[in-house]
Amino acid sequence: MRTGRPELLAPAGSYKGVIAAASAGADAVYVGGSRFGARAYARNLSEEELLSAMDYLHIRGKQLHLTVNTLLKNRELEDLYEYIAPLYEHGLDAVIVQDLGVLSFLAEQFPGLALHASTQMTVTGLSGVRILETLGVNRVVLARELSLQEIGQICRNTDLEIECFIHGALCYCYSGQCLMSSLLGGRSGNRGRCAQPCRLAYEVHRSEKTGQGRKGNAGHLPLYPLSPRDICTLDSLPELLEAGVTSLKIEGRMKRAEYTAGVVSIYRKYLDLYEEKGSDGYRVDRKDMETLEKLYTRSGFSGGYLKQYNGPGMMTLRKPDYNTSDEAFYSQFRKRYVEGKNQEKINGKLKLFKGFPATMELEHDTARVCLSGELVQEAVRQPLSREKVEAQLRKTGNTPFVFGTLDIEMDPDVFLPVQELNTLRRDALEQMERELTERFYRTIPVKRKEKGSRSFIQEAGSDEGREPLLTVSVENQDQLTQAVRTREVSDIYVSDRMIPDQKEREALLHMVQLCRKQQKRVFLLMPPVFRRRTEERYRALLPALEDAGFDGIVVHTVDELGFLKENGYPGEIRSDYSLYAMNDRASGLLQSMVSEDTVPVELNYKELLRRDLSGSELLVYGYLPLMVSAQCVEKNTGSCTRDQKGLMLKDRYRKYFPVQKDCRECINVIYNSAPLWLADCEEKIRALGVKSIRLSFTCEDRNKTRQILDAYVRSFYRREPQVCPFPDFTRGHFNRGVE
Repeated sequence: MRTGRPELLAPAGSYKGVIAAASAGADAVYVGGSRFGARAYARNLSEEELLSAMDYLHIRGKQLHLTVNTLLKNRELEDLYEYIAPLYEHGLDAVIVQDLGVLSFLAEQFPGLALHASTQMTVTGLSGVRILETLGVNRVVLARELSLQEIGQICRNTDLEIECFIHGALCYCYSGQCLMSSLLGGRSGNRGRCAQPCRLAYEVHRSEKTGQGRKGNAGHLPLYPLSPRDICTLDSLPELLEAGVTSLKIEGRMKRAEYTAGVVSIYRKYLDLYEEKGSDGYRVDRKDMETLEKLYTRSGFSGGYLKQYNGPGMMTLRKPDYNTSDEAFYSQFRKRYVEGKNQEKINGKLKLFKGFPATMELEHDTARVCLSGELVQEAVRQPLSREKVEAQLRKTGNTPFVFGTLDIEMDPDVFLPVQELNTLRRDALEQMERELTERFYRTIPVKRKEKGSRSFIQEAGSDEGREPLLTVSVENQDQLTQAVRTREVSDIYVSDRMIPDQKEREALLHMVQLCRKQQKRVFLLMPPVFRRRTEERYRALLPALEDAGFDGIVVHTVDELGFLKENGYPGEIRSDYSLYAMNDRASGLLQSMVSEDTVPVELNYKELLRRDLSGSELLVYGYLPLMVSAQCVEKNTGSCTRDQKGLMLKDRYRKYFPVQKDCRECINVIYNSAPLWLADCEEKIRALGVKSIRLSFTCEDRNKTRQILDAYVRSFYRREPQVCPFPDFTRGHFNRGVE
């Protein structure tokens, strides 16, 4: 567990934002550069601005963290070295990453650079933290859905730095698990281009897809069931600090500099208050809350997930009321924190003795500068007065410094030209500036050659003659029965949802026996997220899985992977597409820990041709999950019934999106309105050289499951052209991809 003064981490979407954050009291600032950041539509900083921002912050004892928290394609990974190298050389403090390939690359190429695992990695537990530590991560930004108890348990059991969001916008979905913007509009949140479809209105239907029946909307008004309020944790700050959090993060790189300044200044005030008086003397002034509300709110604030698992009080539900103020209100923060000089106090000593060079010593923290000038002369007419000398030296102008203490030792009858005093002051201040910035500079490493690079380009249309294996994932008994009866199916993934709360061992044994009779291998498909209570359930479940004879487990997250590794699970481990392997390096890293990875659904055909798929599985059918959320649409728009009846969201285009309620895990999974269908792309998929293809069944009944299985068998194993049986279907990103 880390101890010490917690870091206040502030956002900046521009160079002005950096100044505002630092001036208002942030200890570190996180920014995006021209590439690879999760806020592609923010102004972001040019390379020149990044270098200047680093110097600006380092002089003031603060840090710069760079967001490289998007998933990178193979061709982009090749450009990463040239992007990071000059920043690394200049003293970049940390990089925030989501992509496992990026993490591996930076750890190898840039020794000493702090690597922070983004909240986009969906880390919810200690197992995820520990496995990331083995990969070179220094800090983990936890999923925003965690409670104070979960955060404290993690902090107490790791020496890694732990970062949590404390203020700003909140995603409806577990960050990194959202494909809604991507699949509906081609703008990927994993690529920094989220279009925020969660902020739109939807009708909630508690009926079948036809939309007939009772709506969940009072008065038939559109609801905003996916739009959370912004969070404000000012009241919970002492508890977060006592939990052991290293870094407190404010969201808002898309917002103006004045917003950043205002929010940071208030959180700085209360962090200092806690440090001075502790929790007993900690009280939040209502006026400060009003200021935060005026700076920006979305239908008021909630306290986030720290003290509640979910609930309607965290949501806007009705049309969001965006509260912002006029320019007169913002101008107070602009004048004080953006346009102000924000100069560092330094201590100075000047010595003026006849016959000796004038000397100036500067001191700031651990930095010391000593400079000599011209010989001091005896005054012929008007000797220098101490007052005049001090007044001249204190003219630090637009430099980063201002004198705190200034000691002057001098003979009473000395003379030195004013110009020489100015030169001595200027040179000393410039040397102090270099001293404070260049201590962070590094020698740029020689670029290491890729070891056994997996990147290649497959010849389009080629056919190596190897048929891909056919894998099927199922959510219910009818789907399992149909999959078992299909000769061509080799492996079956059984959803965790099919394991009852009672008689787990009997149910697991029955599944294995059913599959073994038809020579099928059987794997358990773990839940989309792995929270503390799920971990407790799996500690008891693992022995039962082994006893029943399961061949392996498919994991969704680093937490699940870490959990299985820590517990010495002996079976085969595979990773699903939510453990993203967008590039060959990420795939290679994953395949060093699992037997097979699943290709992310955001790569198009041309990009797939450029990725080594020989050890990977490709999803070719299924209703793709758009969101995985700790919120519950039914509970937030009515009441929690814990039934599994149909629930639909209807958008402005009259599309219906199924909502799956997993009440044991207390999560909602929102699926696409149309299934992915690639049965008629058999030749292209065969040319990719994938190890296996997967059909993912979720809401299909027995007959539809049979129909789809037959269509894919005829297409891939009998070479018979197929027509999609659905009136509405999607190619996903197979053709169009994402930016």
